[in-house]
Amino acid sequence: MHSWDWVVWLFRRFYTDQYVAQRYLLAVALVNDAMSYLNVAGGYSVDIDQRLTRWNRWEKEYVKRGYATLDCDFDEDPIRVTDKGRLTHTDILVKLKEGAKPFFASDMIIKMVNAVRTTYGEVTPTTIKKYLESEESEDLDGQS
Repeated sequence: MHSWDWVVWLFRRFYTDQYVAQRYLLAVALVNDAMSYLNVAGGYSVDIDQRLTRWNRWEKEYVKRGYATLDCDFDEDPIRVTDKGRLTHTDILVKLKEGAKPFFASDMIIKMVNAVRTTYGEVTPTTIKKYLESEESEDLDGQS
């Protein structure tokens, strides 16, 4: 967390849903960006942990306000930038259906990155692929 992040985070209850949605989309986009660096550079992005933590916080705040999280298949349905510079997605600000349980993709990705790091010592496209092909990855589906 940066030096003033904690102050900003204290005032989150005063944020509008639109602001939270923008921060959530930005956090998702930054993680997606860091994961793509893994493929380009073939190595670990040094700030992936910070990006995952930020995504996790904004995702939880977004769900707390009653919204369904995004499906993280951004190849099919990418996050876009509007002509006014705002981020948008077709499923942003869609309320969670009555009785539906939210899905926290950030928890699953954090769990996977930590498991890959523990198992292989580094996070690279090769180690992620090995991990996902192994039997150990089968418990990623369970939510913590």
